[in-house]
Amino acid sequence: MIKTPEQTNLNYIEIGGTEQCALTLEVNDFHGLYSQMKNNGAKVSEIEDNGGCGLNFYAQDPDGNKLDIRDLIKRTLNMML
Repeated sequence: MIKTPEQTNLNYIEIGGTEQCALTLEVNDFHGLYSQMKNNGAKVSEIEDNGGCGLNFYAQDPDGNKLDIRDLIKRTLNMML
């Protein structure tokens, strides 16, 4: 662990001004994970449909790190077509 004078996280702002995250996770049980996280009080966004890139939602860990969580199955199927 590296101590900093102020709490920080791994999020960054791209040139266009959009906050981005440093970690993307592709999961098998996408809808199950979303429901479980939401029902347990996790900070999650709404599910987004990104067309050929599949479904995703964003979550925040307790330190404020933004996580991009994607549906592995839909993305894999689209790549195979």
